[in-house]
Amino acid sequence: MKKLFKNFNLPILTRSIALMGNRKNIFVAFILGFCAVELCCTVLYTIGIKGVINAITEMNLKAFWVPMSFIIANHLLWWTYAPISSYVTGKISKGTMRNFKSDFCEHIVRLPMRYHDNKPTSELLSVLLNDTACLSKVYDWSLFQVLRSATGGIGGIVLMAAIDWRFAIVVFSLGTISMLISSHFSKKLEAIGKEQQERLAKTSTDAYELIRAAKTIRLFHLEANRQTEFANIDHNEAAIKTKGGKINAKMNSAISLFNTLSYVTVLFIGAIFVHYGLSDWGTVIALLKLKGTSDMLFVECGQFMAGMQTNVAGIKRVFEIADTEEESEIYSKSCDIPILKMSNIDFDYEDGFHVLQKFNLCLERNTFTVLAGESGSGKSTVMKLILGLYAPNSGTIFTQNADNLRSLTAYVPQEPTLFRGTVYDNIAFGNSNASEDEIISVAKMAGADEFIRKLGNGYQTILFDNGANLSGGQKQRIAIARALIKGASILLLDEITSALDKDMEVAVINTIKNISKYKTVLFITHNPEIVKDSAHIVTINP
Repeated sequence: MKKLFKNFNLPILTRSIALMGNRKNIFVAFILGFCAVELCCTVLYTIGIKGVINAITEMNLKAFWVPMSFIIANHLLWWTYAPISSYVTGKISKGTMRNFKSDFCEHIVRLPMRYHDNKPTSELLSVLLNDTACLSKVYDWSLFQVLRSATGGIGGIVLMAAIDWRFAIVVFSLGTISMLISSHFSKKLEAIGKEQQERLAKTSTDAYELIRAAKTIRLFHLEANRQTEFANIDHNEAAIKTKGGKINAKMNSAISLFNTLSYVTVLFIGAIFVHYGLSDWGTVIALLKLKGTSDMLFVECGQFMAGMQTNVAGIKRVFEIADTEEESEIYSKSCDIPILKMSNIDFDYEDGFHVLQKFNLCLERNTFTVLAGESGSGKSTVMKLILGLYAPNSGTIFTQNADNLRSLTAYVPQEPTLFRGTVYDNIAFGNSNASEDEIISVAKMAGADEFIRKLGNGYQTILFDNGANLSGGQKQRIAIARALIKGASILLLDEITSALDKDMEVAVINTIKNISKYKTVLFITHNPEIVKDSAHIVTINP
């Protein structure tokens, strides 16, 4: 029996319900209320059908209408409560999913950078879209059916025992065998569900790569090859679904066959009871009806629990990410430093290659500091450490009176990410509370105001994906303005001029040097011309 419940993954379902918070009690109450109404309707119908059949058998029309009123009351009660229960439980389900997905997205963003390094973006996207949908399916259908079937089935057994305990024992024994059949198939369905969700993740990954590399695929004339690969992936995904369908079909066939035999068994026993005067046909027919209700516990509940395992596999993938610890703070506060200091920093990635050894850096207020070095020397890693994306293996990062490193810094990468939307919104992304005057002010400071006003609709010009309708220099200036609007004390710039021509590079550097009168600027470069003209230089040797 313990193995039976283990195969049904009850702890996962319990945790899923707990996500509803205080609303879980209302959710369960309405489902149980639905079950109570269904049970009450079953009682009304059972009493009604027994009386109607006995009245017809005895040709007693006067005794016909009272039990018939019970049957009518059964239908009225059902169609009154069912829509209300469906509305309330649906509202709670949708609200829970909305809140969970919002918190889950925030959690993913807060996961350590090492986790993101080892987890493809497309796989996380698949979990967010495909696997969370499994949780929604459990709320909207499976969980409701399981609770309804279990409660209704238990009620049916109790009623059957009240009418004739001998039939209750027979039905309970047969039902236990039916539940064992469901449990046998549930483990297989969970395995299929896990493989199916992994296939969905692979499909999402390939679709993501296909769209991202669309231009490259066309340039190398690989459309046909990609189409064949994608068709094979779809074929494999369909094969897994077909395999799951076969297991479901086998389970349903086995349970249906056994259920039919159990009906024959109960009917045979009932006929014997009637023959020997131990019961009457009205009672036997009523008990057969109750058997259908009691089978909700053993047959329907078992089928729903087993079928739910394909969704449980997806929910497990979601909870695996939800249980991953978020990043922790890696800095120490000190009032004895100018603004930020890195002391004796050692760092390496998981491959064991030492990137930084005993590295030191001290940033003064309102200065322009160049971080120079060859490619691969660790310049960008220094930025990532300052931003708190990674924790050093040893050493300390000191900061002066800041809540965290990212509140102190603003970052512009070598290839800035711009969003589809207006120029204004892209700048305001750094500070959603900024006023229009502040947006224009930082655009002027970044040297972007002049070209923005020359665009079709000025600050309301719509940018394509990643600013495809702008030049490299224009994108960098908008990214700088977005960093400035954050109001951070330190501006981190990572090779932002590497893809610009000479004239544009000079213009951007002059802009940055002007900004360094008001901000602390750390500028990464391997350009010797920029290094030569800088007063504060820190060189990393590989």
